[in-house]
Amino acid sequence: MSPDEQEQFTLQLNKRQLTHLRDLMSITLPPRYTRRISTDLAHAEKRVTTEDALWKQVFALCEQADIELNADAPDFSLDIASAPRLEVVRVEVDE
Repeated sequence: MSPDEQEQFTLQLNKRQLTHLRDLMSITLPPRYTRRISTDLAHAEKRVTTEDALWKQVFALCEQADIELNADAPDFSLDIASAPRLEVVRVEVDE
């Protein structure tokens, strides 16, 4: 384990901040809404174990603070809100 992984820091959160962190880590992605942004980022950056440990800490703190979890918590997803703006552009090819 590297020194960066051993050093511990303290973060003081109030109930609203902890709820926001819970919601942020729970945002799902289309099209099936089974993947979470947080998990995809962890996979892309090879931090799956880190994300899993962080979620376990957030979950435990939410239980301690009596913040809704699982089926009692609201669901959030990333979705398309309007049609994307498209335009034709010239592609420059380096020769």
